[in-house]
Amino acid sequence: MDVEESIIRPLQRGDEEQIIKLFDEWFPVKYPPEFSYQICRYPGKYQTKAIVTKGNKILALMLGQFEYGVQVEQPAWSMTKRKRGWGDHYDTAFHILLLGVRKELRRQGLAKKLMDLVIVDCIQQKNTVLIYLHASVANDAAIKFYKKCGFIQSHPIRALYKFGNGRYGDAFMFVMEIDKPYSFCTVL
Repeated sequence: MDVEESIIRPLQRGDEEQIIKLFDEWFPVKYPPEFSYQICRYPGKYQTKAIVTKGNKILALMLGQFEYGVQVEQPAWSMTKRKRGWGDHYDTAFHILLLGVRKELRRQGLAKKLMDLVIVDCIQQKNTVLIYLHASVANDAAIKFYKKCGFIQSHPIRALYKFGNGRYGDAFMFVMEIDKPYSFCTVL
């Protein structure tokens, strides 16, 4: 796959079947197929960025949404220097819901490229003051990546992920305050 010839675009109609297969490959949480159709066909609710080949093969993607004041999880606000904002309708956060890269293309800078684009988008949004996300406590590569990007890690959140068959998984919350101007994360 030629990463050099790839482009970045939002998810769109026609990506659904690829997304269903990639979600099964990338994430231990099982998402219903309807979710893939929703994020590809109705882009208003979610912000998506996909790195795709000229032949429209998805190499990496990020899915998130802007949340306002009371929508943001309280622990995210408490991890900031501001210690304010929970319940404040003026501050905005960006919640990264999913970030994935094809297994054979990991550690080639694709996740970093998507993260940098998200950070630029958040800087350009007037009231966006933080980015937050969750990662499984068992996902060492993701934990290392988020820390290198400058995210602050929380204590474990018990049973955040539901894997099915009565199994649950713990997660960490990661928070990054948006200071303007921002220096981009460097991943070694």
